[in-house]
Amino acid sequence: EPADVRDRAAAFFRRLAALYPAARILAVTPLWRGEPASASSFGEDVRALDRLIRETCAGLPMYYYPAEDGTEYAFHFAFEGNGGWVWKNGKEAAVDDETARFIKDNANRLRYEVGPTPAAAVGYTESDRLPIGAPGDDGSGRIALPLFRLDTKADADNFLTDHADLLQFDYEKDGTFPSLRQLLASYDEEFYASNSLLLIYVTASSGSHRYGIASAEMDAGTFTLTVDRTDHNEVGTADMEGWALLYEISDEDAAHTTLAYLVMEE
Repeated sequence: EPADVRDRAAAFFRRLAALYPAARILAVTPLWRGEPASASSFGEDVRALDRLIRETCAGLPMYYYPAEDGTEYAFHFAFEGNGGWVWKNGKEAAVDDETARFIKDNANRLRYEVGPTPAAAVGYTESDRLPIGAPGDDGSGRIALPLFRLDTKADADNFLTDHADLLQFDYEKDGTFPSLRQLLASYDEEFYASNSLLLIYVTASSGSHRYGIASAEMDAGTFTLTVDRTDHNEVGTADMEGWALLYEISDEDAAHTTLAYLVMEE
């Protein structure tokens, strides 16, 4: 019954405040319910539960923040055969079939924030030990790139040793890019205790081209990095270059299949 839920909710919030007296507690109303108008387990729809949480918090001490609208935190979609509908900020809206398919296909895709990419110029090679894949036939305009997972400092040292005959690891390009050896030396055992490094090799048709990681996302158990040009040079130098790009990844994420792709230049 609603009254019972109200009493139990109030008791829960008071106990929480007693356990953490110095904390500022934020109560959040339901983030999502597939059918917001349907009855919940206590007999009313999710909007009634929203009101119940707000009313319960309103009667608690002032060290509580006002209850926040959970639907503000995420975009939600319900797929219903042909087309579907979205519910955001308490409003429902129908979407067409194409939009419905797009949202459904991307519902479980998790995108990660990407910062500046640690990069080092290491020289150009076409060795099959660092194979650059052919463009995919899926129309995505992507080329598969060599990717190495370094789980320990020993892995990083072994990479340098194993590829010393192919690449340059002590080259500091233009005085602005540290060498790969310097970059790898900045990661200590404490970092590797719960993280790994993904090292991507990308070749450039001009030494004036620069590259960085444009996106990182998890989808269906596969962690994918996308690499793109970061410079805006319309005219390049006549030399060729190879770059090593680093991405820091938690051991939990690194346990999944990891891939790296280059966006093809138009």
